[in-house]
Amino acid sequence: MKSKITPLFIVYVVALAIAGYYWFKIKASPSIGPHYDGYWVYGFSVVFVVTFVADLILRFIIKSFKTIWIVEIVLIVIAFFIMYLGSK
Repeated sequence: MKSKITPLFIVYVVALAIAGYYWFKIKASPSIGPHYDGYWVYGFSVVFVVTFVADLILRFIIKSFKTIWIVEIVLIVIAFFIMYLGSK
């Protein structure tokens, strides 16, 4: 089976890398007082799981590789737009 790189694949690999970074940062440097890096680990872990599942579903539903790219880029842009509006 040939592996195809899609935009959601890139997003979930980056989310996994960032979650791993914060995970090992927490383990390597315990600090005294409130430690909020754990929220980043949980947040990026959720992003990883959601994008992984969405990528699998879209790959199953859409057979054309070009259409997958277009749909996933639109999905990512909409998600960033919603997050931007939610932050204001």
